[in-house]
Amino acid sequence: MKTSFLKQRGHDEVFPTWRPAQAGTFILRRACAYGLVMAIQMALSAAVCSATDFEVPPVLKAAYLAPRDLPLKGERYRVDEDVPTDGYLAAFTIRSDFGPIEARGPGMLRMRLAEVEALAVLEKMETSAVFVDAVKRSASSLGGAVVNVVTNPVEVVKAMPASVGRFFGRLVRQSKTAVQKMGDVNDDREAGAPRGAAASTNQQNVAVAGGVATGRAIRDILGYDEQRRHLAKKLSVDPYTTNPILKKKLDDVAWAAFAGGLGIDVLASKVPGSRLIQSSSMLSDWIYEKPPGDLKVWIEKTLQEIGCDQDTIDLFLRQKYWTLTTQTALVMALDKLKGVEGRTEVLDTAVTAETEDQVRFLTAGIAMLARENEKTPVKTIIGGRPVAMTPEGRVVVTAPVDFVTWTEKISEFAHREDLIPYRPVVFLTGIVSFRVRSEMQKAGWEVRERIPLAGAL
Repeated sequence: MKTSFLKQRGHDEVFPTWRPAQAGTFILRRACAYGLVMAIQMALSAAVCSATDFEVPPVLKAAYLAPRDLPLKGERYRVDEDVPTDGYLAAFTIRSDFGPIEARGPGMLRMRLAEVEALAVLEKMETSAVFVDAVKRSASSLGGAVVNVVTNPVEVVKAMPASVGRFFGRLVRQSKTAVQKMGDVNDDREAGAPRGAAASTNQQNVAVAGGVATGRAIRDILGYDEQRRHLAKKLSVDPYTTNPILKKKLDDVAWAAFAGGLGIDVLASKVPGSRLIQSSSMLSDWIYEKPPGDLKVWIEKTLQEIGCDQDTIDLFLRQKYWTLTTQTALVMALDKLKGVEGRTEVLDTAVTAETEDQVRFLTAGIAMLARENEKTPVKTIIGGRPVAMTPEGRVVVTAPVDFVTWTEKISEFAHREDLIPYRPVVFLTGIVSFRVRSEMQKAGWEVRERIPLAGAL
């Protein structure tokens, strides 16, 4: 870490703040640029440990964890300096004009900040006279029906409570079986919803977006969806975003443009001061260009060719925490691993996801594995996780984590007898504490940090 980096970030300090439970607050003071990294590592390794000699996940500085090219303060937002970690991921908090937003990890932080910029553009559109006029025309074009595509209220984006740590342990059976979850799908409920629950919001939205029960209903749905995807691409955001604030804005503006007889570009051009974002997107062009139905057909066909069970494929396509974006990204990564054994087990793991964090971890981990496979081919994926064996008999692990601390679960993972005899190497998108690096190296691991994140996640 260089002095120029400190100036570039606009922060006097990037030193982490350590807050072990019931141990007071220990803050690293300003150090010279020469000794910065050593000071950080010494402080982390000297943190107060529990009676079992494990580390307590620290609170770090945002500038220490965030991508260096990402501004932590903008016209419509600022990122909290203190960032809690859970032993694997960092929980950034964005204070935006649209409400507080939680971002788990640097990859999601970049995505959420881009969404704040997109929200600012959409806000200008919604407050314009041309937008109000388009909304009136959209109601008139549907025989006086007032259409509100999104029925869920806007909520603050919250971090998921469950950890990705389950991927560092051995696979355990889920409390709810795949058969029960398939029953949810058959009853038109979201996977995991209680029996008797109403149909999913997506199904309600599709029914409403159809507008009128006439021969043009399908054309309405497809036309509206195309406008929405076009708008998302112009804004460089995910059309299947899990951010409810952005989701509603995209819905409202796209509907006004479509049903009101205006295209997205025309609507934007008539709004003073609103400029559609033209920054590049890491998302696959497929997400923007292919209708949802076409994407699902491709996903299903590809998974069938891989050899996945049809019931599992059906469940995956309807699983609660997977969006079309993450589904597409995972299947693209699996498709790149042609000839690698164990790909079907990845789907078995995918349908057990309990949070969006777990979905993103598995997707990014498999995408990283696919990229490493291009450099050093792997033979078998182990246990449906981002763990593989090379033809030469070496274990390769890819882990999209931010800051790893020495916990009981990490200790168990580092000493797994089914991994350590095979000269294991782990590729991490983030970094580890001095203690983790030392313990893993003693156990026989090679640790490679700060590996760029693969794909759109």
